[in-house]
Amino acid sequence: MRRPVTLRDFGSYTAGGRLHRVTEGQPRDLPVTRDVTLTFDPRGTFAVEQAYVQYFIPDPRRDAPPVVLLHGGGMSGTVWEGTPDGRQGWLQLLLAEGYEVHVIDNAERGRAGFMPGLWPGEPVLR
Repeated sequence: MRRPVTLRDFGSYTAGGRLHRVTEGQPRDLPVTRDVTLTFDPRGTFAVEQAYVQYFIPDPRRDAPPVVLLHGGGMSGTVWEGTPDGRQGWLQLLLAEGYEVHVIDNAERGRAGFMPGLWPGEPVLR
């Protein structure tokens, strides 16, 4: 059974990371639709190696430290939102109990961003 949750606030922030400058490469056109292209320039300064964190504060909020949900390798923070068979995930269950929750996407996973060639080896994708 789904329990409705009222949120006092929610949002996101990044943690850690650094700026990385790319000076090599040439702009190229990428097809977006059959009739539209977008010019992509691989050069520039990019924020890399940061974690993306989304937070949820329920109303009412329990007087307890926030719960931080951290995913496993090759996954992202969305694993806490629900189960494969449609049941509520830990995110909803904790919010329904009044806990503030912060959900992390580790560096180069999910919404934290990815920059090919920055680290040796290929990314692990599931």
